Amino acid sequence: MSLKPHVSAALNRIQPSATLAMTARVTRLKAEGVDVIGLSAGEPDFDTPDFVKEAAIEAIRNGQTKYTLVDGTVALKEAIRGKFRRDNGLDYGLDQITVNVGGKHTLFNALVATVDPGDEVIIPAPYWVSYPDIVAFAGGTPVIVEGTAAQGYKITPEQLDKAITRKTRWVMFNSPSNPSGAAYSGEELDALGEVIRRHPHVMVMTDDMYEHVWYADFAFTTFAQRCPDLADRILTVNGCSKAYAMTGWRIGYAGGPAVDHQGDGQIAVAIDLEPLFDRAGGRRRRIGRAAAVPRRPQRRVPQAPRRGRRDAQRRAGAELPGARRRLLCLSRRVGLHGQEDPLGPCHRYGRGVDRLFPRFGARRGGAWRRVRPVAGCSAFPMRHRKRC
Repeated sequence: MSLKPHVSAALNRIQPSATLAMTARVTRLKAEGVDVIGLSAGEPDFDTPDFVKEAAIEAIRNGQTKYTLVDGTVALKEAIRGKFRRDNGLDYGLDQITVNVGGKHTLFNALVATVDPGDEVIIPAPYWVSYPDIVAFAGGTPVIVEGTAAQGYKITPEQLDKAITRKTRWVMFNSPSNPSGAAYSGEELDALGEVIRRHPHVMVMTDDMYEHVWYADFAFTTFAQRCPDLADRILTVNGCSKAYAMTGWRIGYAGGPAVDHQGDGQIAVAIDLEPLFDRAGGRRRRIGRAAAVPRRPQRRVPQAPRRGRRDAQRRAGAELPGARRRLLCLSRRVGLHGQEDPLGPCHRYGRGVDRLFPRFGARRGGAWRRVRPVAGCSAFPMRHRKRC
């Protein structure tokens, strides 16, 4: 008699990644000879810069294959501190910076370390597919606030204020957004910050992974930059995946308030969870971290080729009829997605593009309930590609 493996309640609260499921399906179809374009994973179509590869090779040859400090090597944290100062005007101490195994791991650590059963996490929609599942895994309740097409796929201060309750733990912002590409201006963040000030129990988590995939006519800015008085309640998350085409290297990081995990604070404790997820990856992470430390002025994947490919995609999309035309504008391929104007990347494709986004939540008895269809491009109707 065989025993059925026990699956924890936490695992039963989440679904498999729709992005990975689509990627696997595309791989299978290509192996079968089907001509199919994958629009799921946010994978740059540029290679990792040569100076990063060379630094990794040098690190291997120098024997940097041992365990690292849990929250990142001092050299890498110094480099991240320099990045925050240079690009964002944020000044963090080394004890305020943590390095993790990718951006998703950083978000996961922070949420698992701070969310208790019954806590609510506000997620503007459209959203990256993993946000609600990570919240649910931690025992929290995702509260989905929909940014409609008419709003440029962004939420308003009035919507945010209405969604906040005494149970709200976090508000998550992703700008530029995956999947919509919509970005918040500095003035829009200022207005949202006014709402956060009225609710001192609420923390803000900003996912800035697409910071350098930027096509707007206003400068990128992050929440902590616009609202420095809220710095002790803001966790700024970023990584190397998109800016340096290093998705497989798994380097994510965050800057936020330094908190003793034995006290009342709850953000910095996330770093102590890292060994649970990286017993087999420590050597790889040391090499990747060494490669991420700049030995010369930093050189990201250049913006001009990104913009050129994005513009070519938009021109091609304009020639496609109906659903295919709308579908193509939702591509999440890095270098092709991103914002051109405050109305977002899909603005010029006319009405109907928002119908490809599921309705993310619905009010029932004054509270939000989660609706299972997954947000964004990962949920696009495959029937629109006949050969699939």
